[in-house]
Amino acid sequence: MKIFRLFFWVLAFFLANHLWATNDPSIKIKETSECVLEILYSESQDIDKEILAYLSKNYNLNIIIRRTLGRNWNKIDSAHQNKVVELIKRLVLRAYIDGMHGKMKPEIKYSKTRYLSKKRAEVPTFVYLSDKPLALTYRVGLVSDQWEIFDIVVENISIVLTYRNQFDAFFDNNTSEALIEKLETLLTNENLGKSLPI
Repeated sequence: MKIFRLFFWVLAFFLANHLWATNDPSIKIKETSECVLEILYSESQDIDKEILAYLSKNYNLNIIIRRTLGRNWNKIDSAHQNKVVELIKRLVLRAYIDGMHGKMKPEIKYSKTRYLSKKRAEVPTFVYLSDKPLALTYRVGLVSDQWEIFDIVVENISIVLTYRNQFDAFFDNNTSEALIEKLETLLTNENLGKSLPI
């Protein structure tokens, strides 16, 4: 009986710790980042497709893109919405891949997850591309019991807010058709890795 009781408590302790671990968003972010970097520095001929497929399997990228577009989402014709989302995914990925080209593989250090509420958290990291670390924080939220990325803050600058402001300015005088043209033109930019203006 004592052996059974001991086994029960050991099992309960293991499950509790396993549940806590899987609920920590930093674990998934770390695993995803490591895999993306592995693909990025591989000899694959389809790096962009492989990274996009892997990211899409682990995160709903539409969430952060919709948050970036903000109220402008409703200004995009319904027939154009899917195309706009896919173009933004390709652009961000291209900019990331081109921007990392020729650079050494970065080292990423993770700080303790900050829980802002039951459904919101921040995962602070430091990315070492050179001697000076770059502060990068993932802002995440629970959606259908899964941690999803809501925003990425680089050196206290919100990626979502930065691009939302650009989309706001763009839609003051432009249509969703013009946005598609702009995004498609940007995809042909050979210096995309240096900046990604809308």
